[in-house]
Amino acid sequence: AYNIPLLAGRRFAGSDDERAEHVVIVSKLTADALWRGENAIGKVVAWPDARAKRVDQLTVVGVVADVRFAGLTNGLVPAMYVPLAQHGGWGNLALVMRGRGGALVRDSVLREMVHAVAPALAVTAEPLAPRIADELAPQRRASFFIGAFSAVALLLTIIGLYGIVAQDVQQRTRELAVRAAIGGSPRALLTMILRDGISLAFAGMLFGIGAAVVGVRALRSMYAGLDSIDLVACGVAVSVLLVAAVAASYVPARKAARLSVVEALRAD
Repeated sequence: AYNIPLLAGRRFAGSDDERAEHVVIVSKLTADALWRGENAIGKVVAWPDARAKRVDQLTVVGVVADVRFAGLTNGLVPAMYVPLAQHGGWGNLALVMRGRGGALVRDSVLREMVHAVAPALAVTAEPLAPRIADELAPQRRASFFIGAFSAVALLLTIIGLYGIVAQDVQQRTRELAVRAAIGGSPRALLTMILRDGISLAFAGMLFGIGAAVVGVRALRSMYAGLDSIDLVACGVAVSVLLVAAVAASYVPARKAARLSVVEALRAD
Protein backbone atom coordinates (compact mmCIF):
# COMPACT_ATOMS: atom_id res chain seq x y z
CA ALA A 1 0.00 0.00 0.00
CA TYR A 2 2.88 2.36 0.78
CA ASN A 3 4.88 1.24 -2.28
CA ILE A 4 7.84 0.28 -0.08
CA PRO A 5 10.37 -1.40 -2.39
CA LEU A 6 10.56 -5.19 -2.03
CA LEU A 7 14.19 -6.32 -1.81
CA ALA A 8 13.72 -10.07 -1.42
CA GLY A 9 10.96 -12.65 -1.03
CA ARG A 10 7.30 -11.73 -1.48
CA ARG A 11 4.63 -9.41 -0.19
CA PHE A 12 1.59 -10.46 1.84
CA ALA A 13 -1.05 -12.41 -0.04
CA GLY A 14 -4.76 -12.95 0.51
CA SER A 15 -3.97 -16.45 1.71
CA ASP A 16 -2.05 -15.08 4.72
CA ASP A 17 -5.06 -15.34 7.03
CA GLU A 18 -5.62 -16.74 10.52
CA ARG A 19 -5.60 -20.32 9.24
CA ALA A 20 -2.26 -20.02 7.43
CA GLU A 21 1.25 -20.12 8.78
CA HIS A 22 2.03 -16.86 10.56
CA VAL A 23 4.42 -14.80 8.46
CA VAL A 24 6.33 -11.54 8.74
CA ILE A 25 8.08 -9.09 6.43
CA VAL A 26 11.18 -7.39 7.88
CA SER A 27 13.02 -4.25 6.91
CA LYS A 28 16.60 -4.33 5.66
CA LEU A 29 17.88 -2.94 8.97
CA THR A 30 16.14 -5.75 10.84
CA ALA A 31 17.50 -8.39 8.49
CA ASP A 32 21.03 -7.01 8.76
CA ALA A 33 20.81 -6.85 12.56
CA LEU A 34 19.56 -10.44 12.97
CA TRP A 35 21.11 -12.29 10.03
CA ARG A 36 23.91 -10.20 8.57
CA GLY A 37 25.38 -11.86 5.51
CA GLU A 38 22.64 -14.53 5.45
CA ASN A 39 19.42 -14.96 3.52
CA ALA A 40 16.61 -13.81 5.81
CA ILE A 41 13.87 -15.56 3.84
CA GLY A 42 12.64 -18.59 5.77
CA LYS A 43 14.09 -17.49 9.11
CA VAL A 44 11.84 -17.65 12.17
CA VAL A 45 11.15 -14.72 14.52
CA ALA A 46 9.56 -15.04 17.97
CA TRP A 47 6.71 -12.51 18.37
CA PRO A 48 5.42 -12.00 21.95
CA ASP A 49 1.68 -11.32 21.65
CA ALA A 50 0.57 -9.73 24.92
CA ARG A 51 -3.11 -9.65 23.89
CA ALA A 52 -3.27 -13.36 23.14
CA LYS A 53 -0.80 -14.19 25.95
CA ARG A 54 1.36 -16.31 23.69
CA VAL A 55 4.54 -16.21 21.66
CA ASP A 56 4.03 -16.64 17.92
CA GLN A 57 6.63 -18.11 15.62
CA LEU A 58 6.69 -15.93 12.51
CA THR A 59 8.36 -17.03 9.29
CA VAL A 60 10.09 -14.33 7.27
CA VAL A 61 8.66 -14.23 3.74
CA GLY A 62 10.01 -10.88 2.55
CA VAL A 63 12.58 -8.13 3.07
CA VAL A 64 11.69 -4.52 2.23
CA ALA A 65 13.56 -1.23 2.17
CA ASP A 66 13.86 0.93 5.27
CA VAL A 67 11.42 3.82 5.72
CA ARG A 68 10.99 6.69 8.18
CA PHE A 69 7.62 5.63 9.55
CA ALA A 70 8.23 7.23 12.97
CA GLY A 71 8.58 10.73 11.52
CA LEU A 72 10.09 12.60 8.60
CA THR A 73 12.93 13.98 10.70
CA ASN A 74 13.71 10.79 12.63
CA GLY A 75 16.37 8.32 11.56
CA LEU A 76 15.81 4.87 10.11
CA VAL A 77 14.88 2.18 12.64
CA PRO A 78 14.35 -1.59 12.30
CA ALA A 79 10.78 -2.56 11.44
CA MET A 80 8.61 -5.66 11.07
CA TYR A 81 5.28 -6.00 9.26
CA VAL A 82 2.61 -8.64 9.95
CA PRO A 83 -0.71 -9.36 8.19
CA LEU A 84 -3.71 -7.76 9.90
CA ALA A 85 -5.72 -10.95 9.37
CA GLN A 86 -3.29 -12.90 11.54
CA HIS A 87 -2.94 -10.24 14.24
CA GLY A 88 -6.34 -8.57 14.60
CA GLY A 89 -7.89 -7.02 17.65
CA TRP A 90 -5.91 -3.79 17.63
CA GLY A 91 -7.39 -0.94 19.64
CA ASN A 92 -6.66 1.64 16.91
CA LEU A 93 -6.11 1.19 13.20
CA ALA A 94 -4.68 3.88 10.92
CA LEU A 95 -5.64 3.68 7.25
CA VAL A 96 -3.84 5.88 4.70
CA MET A 97 -5.63 6.43 1.40
CA ARG A 98 -4.68 8.32 -1.73
CA GLY A 99 -6.90 9.10 -4.67
CA ARG A 100 -6.01 8.52 -8.28
CA GLY A 101 -3.23 10.83 -9.33
CA GLY A 102 -2.64 11.92 -5.73
CA ALA A 103 -6.10 13.47 -5.38
CA LEU A 104 -7.48 13.97 -1.86
CA VAL A 105 -10.04 11.36 -0.77
CA ARG A 106 -13.15 12.99 0.69
CA ASP A 107 -14.12 12.14 4.27
CA SER A 108 -17.58 10.92 3.23
CA VAL A 109 -16.11 8.49 0.71
CA LEU A 110 -13.68 7.12 3.30
CA ARG A 111 -16.44 6.62 5.88
CA GLU A 112 -18.66 4.85 3.34
CA MET A 113 -15.87 2.46 2.42
CA VAL A 114 -15.06 1.63 6.05
CA HIS A 115 -18.70 1.27 7.12
CA ALA A 116 -19.34 -1.08 4.22
CA VAL A 117 -16.96 -3.52 5.93
CA ALA A 118 -17.47 -2.59 9.61
CA PRO A 119 -20.70 -0.54 10.13
CA ALA A 120 -20.12 -0.07 13.89
CA LEU A 121 -16.55 1.18 13.55
CA ALA A 122 -15.94 4.84 14.49
CA VAL A 123 -14.05 6.70 11.77
CA THR A 124 -12.03 9.87 12.22
CA ALA A 125 -10.70 11.24 8.94
CA GLU A 126 -8.19 14.03 8.36
CA PRO A 127 -5.90 15.01 5.48
CA LEU A 128 -2.27 13.99 5.75
CA ALA A 129 -0.82 17.27 4.43
CA PRO A 130 -1.47 19.28 7.65
CA ARG A 131 0.24 16.58 9.72
CA ILE A 132 3.31 16.72 7.50
CA ALA A 133 3.28 20.52 7.69
CA ASP A 134 3.08 20.42 11.49
CA GLU A 135 6.03 18.04 11.69
CA LEU A 136 8.13 20.18 9.38
CA ALA A 137 7.13 23.45 11.10
CA PRO A 138 10.21 23.60 13.40
CA GLN A 139 12.56 23.07 10.46
CA ARG A 140 10.73 25.71 8.42
CA ARG A 141 10.94 28.23 11.25
CA ALA A 142 14.63 27.49 11.69
CA SER A 143 15.19 27.87 7.93
CA PHE A 144 13.34 31.21 7.97
CA PHE A 145 15.47 32.63 10.77
CA ILE A 146 18.68 31.28 9.23
CA GLY A 147 17.70 32.87 5.91
CA ALA A 148 16.89 36.18 7.63
CA PHE A 149 20.22 36.23 9.50
CA SER A 150 22.03 35.29 6.27
CA ALA A 151 20.36 38.20 4.44
CA VAL A 152 21.43 40.60 7.20
CA ALA A 153 24.97 39.19 7.10
CA LEU A 154 25.07 39.60 3.31
CA LEU A 155 23.86 43.19 3.60
CA LEU A 156 26.53 43.96 6.20
CA THR A 157 29.12 42.34 3.92
CA ILE A 158 28.08 44.55 1.03
CA ILE A 159 28.16 47.69 3.20
CA GLY A 160 31.56 46.77 4.64
CA LEU A 161 33.08 46.00 1.24
CA TYR A 162 31.64 49.21 -0.18
CA GLY A 163 33.21 51.19 2.65
CA ILE A 164 36.61 49.56 2.17
CA VAL A 165 36.64 50.13 -1.60
CA ALA A 166 35.34 53.70 -1.23
CA GLN A 167 38.02 54.46 1.34
CA ASP A 168 40.64 52.96 -0.96
CA VAL A 169 39.45 55.13 -3.84
CA GLN A 170 39.52 58.20 -1.60
CA GLN A 171 43.10 57.48 -0.49
CA ARG A 172 44.25 56.82 -4.06
CA THR A 173 42.69 59.94 -5.59
CA ARG A 174 46.05 61.43 -6.63
CA GLU A 175 47.26 58.13 -8.06
CA LEU A 176 44.05 57.72 -10.06
CA ALA A 177 44.32 61.31 -11.30
CA VAL A 178 47.89 60.72 -12.48
CA ARG A 179 46.82 57.52 -14.25
CA ALA A 180 44.04 59.40 -15.98
CA ALA A 181 46.41 62.24 -16.91
CA ILE A 182 48.91 59.93 -18.60
CA GLY A 183 46.23 58.27 -20.73
CA GLY A 184 44.37 55.91 -18.48
CA SER A 185 40.84 55.46 -19.83
CA PRO A 186 37.78 55.57 -17.54
CA ARG A 187 37.11 51.95 -18.45
CA ALA A 188 40.63 50.94 -17.32
CA LEU A 189 40.16 52.76 -14.01
CA LEU A 190 36.74 51.13 -13.53
CA THR A 191 38.19 47.68 -14.23
CA MET A 192 41.10 48.23 -11.85
CA ILE A 193 38.89 49.24 -8.91
CA LEU A 194 36.45 46.39 -9.58
CA ARG A 195 39.34 43.93 -9.73
CA ASP A 196 40.68 45.14 -6.39
CA GLY A 197 37.27 44.81 -4.73
CA ILE A 198 36.62 41.33 -6.15
CA SER A 199 40.13 40.21 -5.15
CA LEU A 200 39.44 41.29 -1.59
CA ALA A 201 36.14 39.42 -1.56
CA PHE A 202 37.74 36.35 -3.14
CA ALA A 203 40.42 36.23 -0.44
CA GLY A 204 37.70 36.36 2.21
CA MET A 205 35.79 33.55 0.49
CA LEU A 206 38.87 31.32 0.40
CA PHE A 207 39.34 31.88 4.13
CA GLY A 208 35.65 31.16 4.76
CA ILE A 209 35.67 27.94 2.73
CA GLY A 210 38.74 26.72 4.59
CA ALA A 211 37.13 27.51 7.93
CA ALA A 212 33.94 25.70 6.82
CA VAL A 213 35.88 22.56 5.87
CA VAL A 214 37.67 22.52 9.22
CA GLY A 215 34.42 23.19 11.08
CA VAL A 216 32.51 20.40 9.31
CA ARG A 217 35.29 17.91 10.05
CA ALA A 218 35.24 18.89 13.72
CA LEU A 219 31.45 18.55 13.89
CA ARG A 220 31.50 15.16 12.13
CA SER A 221 33.83 13.85 14.83
CA MET A 222 31.29 14.89 17.50
CA TYR A 223 27.94 14.17 15.80
CA ALA A 224 27.15 10.94 13.98
CA GLY A 225 25.30 11.11 10.67
CA LEU A 226 26.46 14.62 9.73
CA ASP A 227 26.93 14.87 5.97
CA SER A 228 29.96 16.33 4.27
CA ILE A 229 30.04 19.79 2.69
CA ASP A 230 27.34 20.37 0.09
CA LEU A 231 29.22 21.45 -3.04
CA VAL A 232 26.07 22.83 -4.67
CA ALA A 233 25.34 25.04 -1.65
CA CYS A 234 28.96 26.20 -1.59
CA GLY A 235 28.80 27.06 -5.29
CA VAL A 236 25.61 29.07 -4.81
CA ALA A 237 27.10 30.90 -1.83
CA VAL A 238 30.27 31.78 -3.75
CA SER A 239 28.21 33.02 -6.72
CA VAL A 240 26.04 35.21 -4.48
CA LEU A 241 29.09 36.67 -2.75
CA LEU A 242 30.77 37.42 -6.07
CA VAL A 243 27.68 39.27 -7.26
CA ALA A 244 27.58 41.16 -3.96
CA ALA A 245 31.28 42.05 -4.33
CA VAL A 246 30.72 43.43 -7.83
CA ALA A 247 27.69 45.42 -6.64
CA ALA A 248 29.56 46.84 -3.65
CA SER A 249 32.62 47.78 -5.72
CA TYR A 250 30.77 49.25 -8.70
CA VAL A 251 29.75 52.60 -7.16
CA PRO A 252 33.27 53.55 -5.94
CA ALA A 253 34.74 52.25 -9.19
CA ARG A 254 32.33 54.33 -11.25
CA LYS A 255 33.23 57.38 -9.17
CA ALA A 256 36.90 56.74 -9.86
CA ALA A 257 36.21 56.35 -13.58
CA ARG A 258 34.49 59.76 -13.68
CA LEU A 259 37.26 61.45 -11.73
CA SER A 260 38.22 64.92 -12.95
CA VAL A 261 41.99 65.14 -13.23
CA VAL A 262 42.21 68.89 -12.60
CA GLU A 263 39.86 68.85 -9.61
CA ALA A 264 41.56 65.78 -8.11
CA LEU A 265 45.04 67.31 -8.31
CA ARG A 266 43.78 70.64 -7.04
CA ALA A 267 41.98 69.02 -4.09
CA ASP A 268 45.07 66.99 -3.19
